[in-house]
Amino acid sequence: MILKNFLSVWLPLALRFVVRHRRKTIATGSFIVVGTMVLVLINAMTVGVNDTMVLNTTHLHFGHSFLDVPSETFEVDTARKHVLSMHDVDDVLLRYRFSSIVIGSAGSVPMVIYAVEPEKESARTAISKRIINGRYPAEGKDEILLGSTGSRRSGSKVGDKVDLYIDISDRTGTYTVSGIYETGIDRYDEGIAFIPSSQLSEKDKAGMDAELSVFFPVTADIMAETQMINRHLPPEQGFARWDEMLPDLVQLVDMNEVSMRIIMILVFGLVGFGISNNFILTTVERFREFGILKAMGVTPRELVFLVFLESFMICIAAAAAGLVVGWALTGIIAQFGIDLSHFTSHNRYFVVSGIIYPRITAAGLYWPAMIAVFTSLVASYLPARIVSRKITAETLRFS
Repeated sequence: MILKNFLSVWLPLALRFVVRHRRKTIATGSFIVVGTMVLVLINAMTVGVNDTMVLNTTHLHFGHSFLDVPSETFEVDTARKHVLSMHDVDDVLLRYRFSSIVIGSAGSVPMVIYAVEPEKESARTAISKRIINGRYPAEGKDEILLGSTGSRRSGSKVGDKVDLYIDISDRTGTYTVSGIYETGIDRYDEGIAFIPSSQLSEKDKAGMDAELSVFFPVTADIMAETQMINRHLPPEQGFARWDEMLPDLVQLVDMNEVSMRIIMILVFGLVGFGISNNFILTTVERFREFGILKAMGVTPRELVFLVFLESFMICIAAAAAGLVVGWALTGIIAQFGIDLSHFTSHNRYFVVSGIIYPRITAAGLYWPAMIAVFTSLVASYLPARIVSRKITAETLRFS
């Protein structure tokens, strides 16, 4: 019976009550708009924090996918060209890695040396953005970039000469310190240095371990693209995704997601109390209306349905408005970002930048809307039950 007369009776009646009781509609709707907007912002902030942590970590060195190639395993240049031919790849960095002794005026320091292509490396990775003195090594020059701790232990400053022992060819090369970087991560600052790969002979490179770091666009499906790349590589070789190499970061992202969900539920739990209180007050004010409807033959079940329908209409409209307002505010904030560098300066997941850019996702709109509607409908249950259980004569006498 309810469904049969839904369009002809119940929907117009509920709409009339919603319009007639503007104060109730505006007050209840305001609670839902503000609550939904806050949930959208919380979700967007959480996504922004996760994005920044992933960006800082992947752009420090490894990239989105990473392949460690032991010496003489297979032709790395061929593998690099193949990866670059993929349509969703931004760039592939090739590095040669070897252990060395860096000898400065204050002594010798064991380091891992990365022979890189300076122009590509400085454009894609974050080390160049963490240089505190000097510059990145130039292509074609015998220059070296040292970490802050390594330079201090070796007694080397920008412009000084250091000797670099290359054990592959059993020779020592002299390099000029072009710059000093500092990431705040001991492993890098103390034990990793960078030189131009053009200064190594092909014989040296052939005996060194190599690395390929792949960088994808923001919109790329990293898992699918990495699987596609690995299909064309030898079975014993394959690129590893950042989430496979950094399980601690994955757990931190997951923990942020769970914390965000808990906060969302708590926020709308509090909002739900306000909505329920408002529903109860406005329902009590309308007892005479409900009494007249019951006297006209409206059943308790139909009365509950009517109250729920009113609540649902208000919830849908208010939740939609809250999503729009939250989306707009997120877009405005994302234009400038939120600088948290003061609070993240010693956090290795924010070594490149501490600026958070909130980002809207489909889930970031879906969950706030669902939580808002569900909480609001639950909050309207008690007033609906109160109305349905009241005796008709009592509701008509109420003033």
